[in-house]
Amino acid sequence: MIVFGILMGMAAICWCRLTQSCCFNRKQRNERIQMEEAKFEEDRATRRVEAEGRRNDRRKRMDVIRQKYGLAPKNPYQVMDDDTEM
Repeated sequence: MIVFGILMGMAAICWCRLTQSCCFNRKQRNERIQMEEAKFEEDRATRRVEAEGRRNDRRKRMDVIRQKYGLAPKNPYQVMDDDTEM
């Protein structure tokens, strides 16, 4: 029974090594994970840049609307200048 168990264990190890599955293929698995992480980081960076661009566009549009209706001074530093004159 012990000899049969040893032979089955050796057969399982040989099978895993021949098919390059389980822990014998860690290097390839790690490379794939690193590639996926790099792609994820690139996507995150592009989304961040696009979001920043949209935020700047919204800010510009809101500033134009505020100036149009007189809600914002034409000189954004005018508020600070008024505070220093007192």
